Parts: sequence; C-alpha cells; structure tokens
Amino acid sequence: MDAGPENLSSKMERYFFGGGPIDLQPSEINKPFSSIEILLLKDVEGHAVVSVVEQDALEGIVGCVGALIEPSAKRDEDVLALAPFALARVQGVDASGVNLLVSTHSALSEKLILIVGSFHWITR
Repeated sequence: MDAGPENLSSKMERYFFGGGPIDLQPSEINKPFSSIEILLLKDVEGHAVVSVVEQDALEGIVGCVGALIEPSAKRDEDVLALAPFALARVQGVDASGVNLLVSTHSALSEKLILIVGSFHWITR
C-alpha cells in the first residue's frame, strides 16, 4: 500500500471535509492562546527544526493540518520526541484564540501543543 503524501493528504481531506465512504465528523474546539503553543516544523539543511509561530503569522496556518501533542512534564524533553494523540485542522484564528477541527472526541488537556509544517524523511 502506498503511503505517499498524496494518499495521506486525500485521506485527511476526506476526514476533515467529508466526501469519503463514511462521513466522519471531527470535534470542533476553541483554544485560547494561553493554553496552546503553535509550532512550525520545517527542513533546514536536512534537519528538522521547530520554531514558534509568531502571533502576526498565525493567519498563514489557517487550513493547515497538524499534530496535537500534550506537553511533557519533563521540560527538557524534545517536542519531536513526544507522540501526537490526534490530528487537528486549523479552522481560524481570532483575537480570542485558535479554532480547530480535531480527530478525537476524547477529553483534551488544558494545555496543548500543535505542530504544523512539513518535513520529508528519506530512507533506504
């Protein structure tokens, strides 16, 4: 089975927008900026680099799908070493916070981390 980006992208699109054989409904949540950290993952010279998305750049992530992570109790742990528990699509950003569609109906932690962006791993 091909797990290429087009295949995964179309599966996420069907999930968040419907149109698949089963119309699944993601949960909608609003998170104030004080309870969510939004990070951008990018490739810098072949290395995964994570940086904070600044307040004035938040409109640029509307429509992006990212990984939701619960912050670690260990402050020194690398955020990329943490396992995501759900996917989330950024629906909108306003003065009060971020509106997300989330792929889980479970209760969410008060504090969350959302990582958006892209990085390609090449293996042989």
